[in-house]
Amino acid sequence: MKPEGLKLLIQAGNPIISIETPDEPRATEVVRATADSLALPVFEWTVTTGLREARPQPGKTVVESGKVPAALAYLKESAYPAVYLFKDLGAMCKDPQVVRWLRDLYFTPSSRLWTLVLIDALGLPPEVRRLTVPDGENNRGGRRGERERGRNVVPSVSPALPHSFSPPLPLSSSPPLHFTART
Repeated sequence: MKPEGLKLLIQAGNPIISIETPDEPRATEVVRATADSLALPVFEWTVTTGLREARPQPGKTVVESGKVPAALAYLKESAYPAVYLFKDLGAMCKDPQVVRWLRDLYFTPSSRLWTLVLIDALGLPPEVRRLTVPDGENNRGGRRGERERGRNVVPSVSPALPHSFSPPLPLSSSPPLHFTART
């Protein structure tokens, strides 16, 4: 995935974007480069380091390691434009409180200033994936409903195309990154 593709998803106002890939370092660099191009700071979360400032310069830890609900609460209350990058959150989604926080984040007003990007090698559980990937049956009606509620929507090119966004990449030995978003 090129930074331009992710940039469009962020600029469209998607609250949660997922990247499923085993190549975490490459995906992290794409997110960082995209945030840099938008002049947005990046906060990164992992279960071992907690939530910390990563860009423009690495900084302090704002939520200690192992405290997923606290990190998601910090994100929801944030009044600053930023990209929040959470790595391997899928494994933490066995906790119903984490899933509830993600649902709460998804339904925040469109006036929010942040974007949550999830990078996961193993994929996300279905209840979380529904927050980032449009479900086929309700795609058109849901998008129309979102427009009426004032959320930004990235229009589909064709109903026959898959609902994930995966632009072509140059040939390389790395597996492709797949970005998906639901507004």
